[in-house]
Amino acid sequence: MKMKTTLKFTLFILATSGIISSCKKDEKAPPVAAKSPALPANTAMVNTPYGSVPASKVVSVDNNTIVKVNGGHLQILDLATGRLVKDMGVLSSDEIASAKTDPYTYAAHLRSLNNDGRSLALMTTANNTLSTSGSGLTNFPGYYIGANQTNIQSFSTNWIVPKKPMDTVHIVTTFLWNGLAGGAIQPVLQWDQGQGPNYTIANWYFVGGHYMHGKFLKVALGTNLQGLITFVSKTNDTTWTYKESFVGYPLADVTIVRKSEATGLSECFEPYTSLMTAWPNQPYEAMTNIHLTLRSGAVPDSIHWYGINDGPRTTPTGYNSVIVNNSASAGEVRFYFGDGTGITPDSTYKIYSSVGSNKLLDVTGGGTANGTTVELYSNVTPSTPNQVWKFVAVAGGYYKILPLNAPGKALTVAVKALPTGGYTTQAEIDADNGAAAQKWKILPWGDGSYKLSPATSSSLVLNVSGARSANGTKIEIYPPNGGAGQKFKFTLQ
Repeated sequence: MKMKTTLKFTLFILATSGIISSCKKDEKAPPVAAKSPALPANTAMVNTPYGSVPASKVVSVDNNTIVKVNGGHLQILDLATGRLVKDMGVLSSDEIASAKTDPYTYAAHLRSLNNDGRSLALMTTANNTLSTSGSGLTNFPGYYIGANQTNIQSFSTNWIVPKKPMDTVHIVTTFLWNGLAGGAIQPVLQWDQGQGPNYTIANWYFVGGHYMHGKFLKVALGTNLQGLITFVSKTNDTTWTYKESFVGYPLADVTIVRKSEATGLSECFEPYTSLMTAWPNQPYEAMTNIHLTLRSGAVPDSIHWYGINDGPRTTPTGYNSVIVNNSASAGEVRFYFGDGTGITPDSTYKIYSSVGSNKLLDVTGGGTANGTTVELYSNVTPSTPNQVWKFVAVAGGYYKILPLNAPGKALTVAVKALPTGGYTTQAEIDADNGAAAQKWKILPWGDGSYKLSPATSSSLVLNVSGARSANGTKIEIYPPNGGAGQKFKFTLQ
C-alpha cells in the first residue's frame, strides 16, 4: 500500500477575529483566571515544532509586534510604541500554569483534551511515531540534543537548506532548528507548511500557553542560514526580552517577552515520520558555527551536550547524532539521515525505469525458482508481489534487493555462457547468500534518478537492454552511459 500523506501542515492565521483594535489603553483582567475548556471533538490540529496542537493555540505575529502576558490577558502590542494592537482574551488556568512547564508537555496536554474524552493523538499511523514528553522528546524519530546553560547573551547556528526529500508526493512535515529554553525559542527551517513542497523559515516561540510564529519566507535549496537568538533586556528578573531572527531576513524577526530567563541550548531535526523517503535526501545535515556568548563571565571552552543518539532510529551509516566539535565558539553537530538515496531500510519499493512512463522491474512470470530472470514490464494494478522489492541495508553502503514474491531470494547478477560463444550478464533471482553479486550500491545520476551498481563490478550498472520499453526486455549490467535504460526511481509501497 502506498504511503498516505500523514500530517500535512496547514497554516492557520488566527486573524479571523482579526479586525485590529483601534487605539485603546490596556485593560485590567478579571482577578480569577478562566477555567480551561475542553476542546471540541472536531478541533483542527496544526503541526508545529512542538508537536501537533489545536489551531486556536497557534498565533501569527510579525516583526512590528510583541506578545505579552499582561494582567492575566494575552496581548499583542506594537513593538515601537507599546500600544495595544489586539487583546487575545483572558488566559485560562492551565495557560497561566504553562509558564512553569515546557512547550512539548503542554502540547501533549492539549492533545488529550476534547469534549468526549477521546485522545487527540499526535500520530495516527504506524510509521509516524513522534510523541513528545518534555524536552526529552520521548519516542522521537528525529534528533534532539541539549545542553545546560544560563546567563545567555546570544546563541547562533548555521546550516544549509538541505535537498528535498526523495518523496515529494506523499509530503510529511519536518523541522530543523536551534533553540533556547529546551526549544521554547526556535528559528525553524521547515518542509511543508501548506505552501507546496518548499522549504520556508519562520521564528517560533511559546508564551502564555500559545505557539507563536513570525512571517513565513521561502528559501532556496543550498541557502546558508543562520538562526540567531539574542538577549535584549530584563526588568527586575520578572520580564525577560529576547529577539529571534534568521540573519539577513528581517521580515521574519520576532521579539519575545517571557516571565523567566531562557536557559539551555538545543539543536534538533524533528520529522513527523521515521520514513527516510520524507527526510532530506542526503547523508546528513551539518549544524555548524555553533556560537554562544554570555551576558557576563567567561564563555566555556566547550558545550556539554546531552541526549546524543537518543530515540528509536536507524540510518544506513549507523550514525545518528554526532558531535563533530563541541566548541562554544565554532561548534558542529551532524544529524544523519540516510545514504543519499532516500531509501528507508527494510521498506518495500517498486523500481521504475526511465525508458517508459509505467515500466518497472518484474520477476518474469512471478517465478520463484533460482535463475528466474528479471525483466522490464508494465506496472500491474493492483500491485503484484513480483513487481515489489524489499531493500535491506548491508555493510559497505550496499543493499540487498529482495523480491516479495520469492522469500529467501535476492536480485542477482548472473554471468551465463552464450550458445554462440562468449558470455552475457543477466539480472535474475537466486537464493539469498550474501554474495557480492547480490549487493547493490544506489547512486544518484543528479537528475532525480538513480543507478544501481553491483559489488562484483563497481564500474558497471543495471541496464535495460537497448533502452527498449517493450514488455519482456532483458535486464542486465552494462558500462554506464547515462541513458534512460540505466536510470531508475523508487516508489514506496
